[in-house]
Amino acid sequence: MAVTAALLHRVGGVNAYAFDGCLPDYTLLGKLIGVKTLTIQLLTASITELWGAKPDGFELDIAHQLLHAIVAQDWNREVKPMTKEAILLQEAVRADMHLTGALDFMDMDMNSGPFTAFDPIAKTQYYRGTT
Repeated sequence: MAVTAALLHRVGGVNAYAFDGCLPDYTLLGKLIGVKTLTIQLLTASITELWGAKPDGFELDIAHQLLHAIVAQDWNREVKPMTKEAILLQEAVRADMHLTGALDFMDMDMNSGPFTAFDPIAKTQYYRGTT
């Protein structure tokens, strides 16, 4: 469940972005509706199609838990994570955002030496090492 949610949590991006030359840009739906809503639409349509072939309540419960894990990420304050998979996905996304922010800051930092300048967002300096 956690791996599936992690793999699918931004699948709506296929409809939210298009390439303009070499650069990605938002589509009309991407701007108006957003990646998360497009993700939920795609997954709900797929689940409905699959559930129609298998009307067993167990599979539907799994589908609901998958949708919950995706919807209950940190930036959605309306739905809090209520399953271990939802909590895991929320924390994994948060860790990825934190690491990406730190790496971007280190890449753009102009200081020489083993430490970067002070990152006001993370409220720390980063250690690059002495080599």
